[in-house]
This record gives sequence, C-alpha cells and structure tokens, in this order.
Amino acid sequence: MAAVASAGFLLGDDPEGLHVDAGVIGFVMTRQDYKNNDPFLGALPFISVGNSRVAVNIIYVPEIVPKMVAFVYFQATFKLAEF
Repeated sequence: MAAVASAGFLLGDDPEGLHVDAGVIGFVMTRQDYKNNDPFLGALPFISVGNSRVAVNIIYVPEIVPKMVAFVYFQATFKLAEF
C-alpha cells in the first residue's frame, strides 16, 4: 500500500508543457529479514520532471543499517497511446 503527497508546477502557460513535481511517497511494507516480517511504515522523497508524454522520476532511498546502502532510483516514463 502506498500514498503520495506532492506539490508541482508548470514551467510556462501550456498545460501539456514541462512540469516539476516533488513530494513524499509513504508506504507500508513487510520483509522476512527486517523486523521479523512485521509491517512497518516508510517514506521516500521524490521529484518528477517531464511533460504530458515523457517524464523522469527520481527517488532517493537512504541507507538502511545494516543491509542496504543509500541509492538514487531513476525511472523514465513514456506515454505510447491514449485510449
């Protein structure tokens, strides 16, 4: 389960033009190797830059001691068709 809180703005007057969104993605997750498989809450910051057809989403995942190093996740999205 996930929830998103964000704020964004258009760069220019065209609603189909370049946009910038930033916010936080909150989630509930379980893992066998973390907290004995009990559910836990998490939140990750993100930014999205693009237009109505193409966007790049960037999420920062901080270090989780002792098993995970910090990293930045990049995702490119493309709208192929509209139905």
